[in-house]
Amino acid sequence: MSLNDWKTVADILQVIVTVGAVGLGGFWTYRAFVRTRQRFPRANVSQKLSHWPIDDTSFLVRVTVVVENVGDVLLSPARGFARVQQIKPWPTDFLDAVRQGNSPVLENETEVLWPQLCERSFHFENRRHEIEPHEADEFHFDFVVPRDAELLAVYTHIENAAKQSRFKKWFGLSVRTIGWNTTTVYALSKPEDKQ
Repeated sequence: MSLNDWKTVADILQVIVTVGAVGLGGFWTYRAFVRTRQRFPRANVSQKLSHWPIDDTSFLVRVTVVVENVGDVLLSPARGFARVQQIKPWPTDFLDAVRQGNSPVLENETEVLWPQLCERSFHFENRRHEIEPHEADEFHFDFVVPRDAELLAVYTHIENAAKQSRFKKWFGLSVRTIGWNTTTVYALSKPEDKQ
């Protein structure tokens, strides 16, 4: 091929790349600004807690998880859970570590692994639950905890089904659970404290 032939091929390739780039840019602009849709949902998750004495040995703890869709994509929570852990009275191994001058936080952890009292999970089959953009919904979890519990850590996880399904589709498995988390430390007052 002559030098002029190579220049012609290069010009054709340049036009193809330019047209492709303009097309891709147009598609992204349409998706981001005209439809104002994003690829994955975004959410804020918060908790409201309340409790009532059941009898001399137990409290009923109600955990209300508020999921607010702050993005422009439909949010479909498919799975999630709430877990209640007891912080106080202090666990024996926690007190022993502190008294011996050791950290109660295990290696490669960022917080104390408090004893778990109970856990509740939910599953919506066939993605039946939906939260529209800029709207919120609540999920309620009820727990019965011992009356001697004084301080709880309540952890909630809501799975981002959109990201989970992509991992399953691309790799054929779920590598990790991706979603939104929140933790609330909650003091259980005794009936005499409320008077």
